[in-house]
Amino acid sequence: MTIRPLSLEKIWTPSLIRQLLTALPLFVATSLQAIEPEDLLYYRLGNVSFRPNFGIGESYNDNVFFRGDDTFFLINPDGTTTKIERTGDFITSLTAGTSILLGRPTGNFISANYGYSHRLFEEHSVQNAGNHSLSLQGEIDGARISLTPIFSFSNTKSISTGASSSATLRDQLVERNNIRGSVSTRIVVSPKTFTSSTASYSVNDIKGNLPLFDQDDASFQQGFGFQIRPKIDLSATGTIGQRSIDPNRLILGPSSDQTYFGGGFRAEGEFTDRLTGEASFGIQRSTFSSSSGSFTAPVVGISLEYLMGRDILADISYNRSTFVGIQSANSAGVSERVGLTLRKPFGTRKNWTLSATGNLNLQSWENQTGLSGNRSDDWLSGTFAIQYKIQEWLSSSFSYSLQSFSSSLARSGTFGIVDYDVNTVSLSMRVGY
Repeated sequence: MTIRPLSLEKIWTPSLIRQLLTALPLFVATSLQAIEPEDLLYYRLGNVSFRPNFGIGESYNDNVFFRGDDTFFLINPDGTTTKIERTGDFITSLTAGTSILLGRPTGNFISANYGYSHRLFEEHSVQNAGNHSLSLQGEIDGARISLTPIFSFSNTKSISTGASSSATLRDQLVERNNIRGSVSTRIVVSPKTFTSSTASYSVNDIKGNLPLFDQDDASFQQGFGFQIRPKIDLSATGTIGQRSIDPNRLILGPSSDQTYFGGGFRAEGEFTDRLTGEASFGIQRSTFSSSSGSFTAPVVGISLEYLMGRDILADISYNRSTFVGIQSANSAGVSERVGLTLRKPFGTRKNWTLSATGNLNLQSWENQTGLSGNRSDDWLSGTFAIQYKIQEWLSSSFSYSLQSFSSSLARSGTFGIVDYDVNTVSLSMRVGY
């Protein structure tokens, strides 16, 4: 079968876009001498403001299909074999979007952001795809009550990674729709006491009859807190919720629901002149619809900002949570995530920013039987980036990132799950406030 690329891909070839990316700063500087950037990139009508943005980028990925280091052969239906090995490619990205703000971000406001990105592969054009993202956020403050609604939607098409790929999914684009929404309220009872509540719901829907799972999560959290210091709040919280997985193919097993409840404590605010953020600790108990088993585990959430020296900002995070065991419907999974980001501006105008990010995610499944056994997966990622703000409305960046995945299933020889690492080098340019 002959695959015919879209007309857009015939015109915007990767080689042409790399030339445009190189010439873009000079073109913009010479073409806009008589035009103020605000005339094109900022519009205001009463209390409503519009900020469009555009971007172009070029990257090289040395493992676009998330292969392992070992080459192996896939057996085709006709009995022939296909060699499966690691391969790289140049990827061009075109992005466009807009931000809409009603009100002011420091007071009552409603904001909306939409973005579209299109990826063009130089050697593997069948993987070309576009992604959509939409987010809505607001804040309504009264004398004693505040309301914060948040909503996001994304439609993505990407290659299945080694953590979820199988023989029938290998090299295929997987379309995912992700919806998240939450509403948080805070009611001031007295100058030093308050109540807070959050209702949230999320859906991860995978299109088609694929050997993957749809997932959704609904929860409600209620808390009561008081001010223990002028800038620090301490609250006791209780949570109840339900998570569900639904296989797109019956061969993966039945659907399963995880009902959970628990409680804990949370502290947030300015702990010192240099340390701000929030930290929470609690206990969560889960039961499963497909069995009489139960599972109790601690849940932890830490998100802190620490100012090192005069201008080095460190973001520190740690999260421990539970989830439905996908590989076995009546098993619970535990996820631990650790992240650290360092950012430092430099230059006479502080228009250069150097950043380094590292993340480690450990997942394990408890009480699992059958082919999966007691599965555990490890993800490790790191990014080093340099950003240069040419003007307030024009910036460029260069980055290098590494992703590494390791699974006990891959080491046990389970077909379809492989250990892999991916190196990516990227150069991009963004126009917009």
